[in-house]
Amino acid sequence: MAGRAPAPGDAHPGHARGRCPAHTHRSLRADLLAARSGPYLSVALWASLTNVMDGSWAGLIVAGVWAVIAAVGYAIGRSNLRRTNPTPERTVDTLEQVPDALKSRRGGPP
Repeated sequence: MAGRAPAPGDAHPGHARGRCPAHTHRSLRADLLAARSGPYLSVALWASLTNVMDGSWAGLIVAGVWAVIAAVGYAIGRSNLRRTNPTPERTVDTLEQVPDALKSRRGGPP
């Protein structure tokens, strides 16, 4: 029914489209937390590694960890982009209808 309110267990329209504002907000908070804590965790890892090795080697190890994280993120993002269809289907359909709409206006009264 069109007018009925969704039951508590029903998924709202944002779930169906994959754009649930509540879950997007939670994901954004998690991303911001990770971005803000990254430098602190890096310094903590570097400082703890300096207890067992030279500081420059510890810095290289931390940089290597970040390089691996970046490579994994790049690979995931690239595969997601390859699966995405960049053609805006609705825009293409609308543009295909524009010449017909212009032709009908040319012959009719202004």
